[in-house]
Amino acid sequence: MLDDLARFYAENGDVLEYFGPEAIEHLETITHALLALERGAHPDAEVATLFRAFHTLKGAAYTVGCPTIGDFAHRVEDLLVAVREGRRRFTPATVEAVFASADAVRHDGRPVDTEVR
Repeated sequence: MLDDLARFYAENGDVLEYFGPEAIEHLETITHALLALERGAHPDAEVATLFRAFHTLKGAAYTVGCPTIGDFAHRVEDLLVAVREGRRRFTPATVEAVFASADAVRHDGRPVDTEVR
């Protein structure tokens, strides 16, 4: 996936001029919701925020021709639906998995700095 993203970013600089800021906005929303969850915020509200951010990111990615991000965001959406429907618990491991998902989308061909949050 990271190779596909690096290739997409390298080949679509013009798309990134308008998609990049939108994606960053959604990723910031995701990060804030995850940090709120780590601080003990009510999971229902934050899971809804996470779902909306990934859902919108997915649609934007498909619109600009980046199925790698769209498909990946869709898988995270599926995880969040399972949490929302009570089929899966939102554990610290789930929070870390969603953080890692956001980090993967942020990847631009350089190593991802996982220490920044």
